[in-house]
Amino acid sequence: MTIKTFGGILVFALFALFTLSMASAQACNVYTSHGWQPDYDCDGVFDRIDTCPAIANKEQTDKDNNGIGDACDLAIQEVRVYPDNRLEQGEFAHLIVRVINNNHEQLKDVKVAVSNNALDVQDVHALPVIPAGETAKIDFWINVPECANPGTYVFKVSSSHKYGAENAEYSVQLNPSGLCGTGTGPLDTSVINVFGKVDTDREQSTVIPIRIINRGEKEVTYNARLANADGFTWRVDPAASMALSPNHEGTLYLYLQTDASTPAGSSELDLSITAGTQTTSIPVDVYVRGTKDASTTFWKVAKLFLILLLMLFIGIIGIIVVGYLDRKIHERKVNQ
Repeated sequence: MTIKTFGGILVFALFALFTLSMASAQACNVYTSHGWQPDYDCDGVFDRIDTCPAIANKEQTDKDNNGIGDACDLAIQEVRVYPDNRLEQGEFAHLIVRVINNNHEQLKDVKVAVSNNALDVQDVHALPVIPAGETAKIDFWINVPECANPGTYVFKVSSSHKYGAENAEYSVQLNPSGLCGTGTGPLDTSVINVFGKVDTDREQSTVIPIRIINRGEKEVTYNARLANADGFTWRVDPAASMALSPNHEGTLYLYLQTDASTPAGSSELDLSITAGTQTTSIPVDVYVRGTKDASTTFWKVAKLFLILLLMLFIGIIGIIVVGYLDRKIHERKVNQ
């Protein structure tokens, strides 16, 4: 074998090694009585019976017995009504759901839903991504009818993603408030939905839709305003004020713009909606990615560079060794 042929083989082998080292997907097989079976996550349990085929879970634990392994569960960690964990007739209530990602990888396109037919609550929030091992907080805003019957109401809560779903129920006691039939104001017959948590970068803009439904019997004008927004430039489109006829809905869009000096991390902004003499305050949690994320990216690039440098070094050493051996063989032939 000539040095050129061996060198070509070495370069091809190094390229194949690099390709394998960069591949994110695993591929294994398990031998069974029916022959070889695919095992995508290489945990020793073949895909057809694996409770979590995309993530290694050799123990196959399934604490909630929902047929989905704990490794693939997006667990509903907490459900509560803020601040005092109760409801009253005619109240604009803040329901908080916290879910935890028990996976070893991030989950994308997560949906969290809350529903109660008796109170006409049907709401779904979509989360673009939840990092591995982290908890996400989702805010739901519930407009309780002022004449809803006092008693216990059960809210159905669900979280779902591409690996499966989890369901839970949460009971709330609804107390009388004395507002039934009094017509205290337009916000008592309005429903306002806002996505209360967003991520953005410095010197970037993000859009938060504000969906408002007028369930009253009169036209209502709603005004939106943002407070506690240091480091952010904001506006509401198409205007900060919107008039809605009875049983109609509309959407305002809150635009947030960050700059190079906007503090990194979480900031809780105060969105207020005013109608007539009533005002409700809605917290909006904005997470601004900063130096931590940039540092993480730098180290990922540096790691890749070191791998390539090491592979290049190994290749050079291999070529030198092959050249030395080839020269020795040539000298031996000449001497013979």
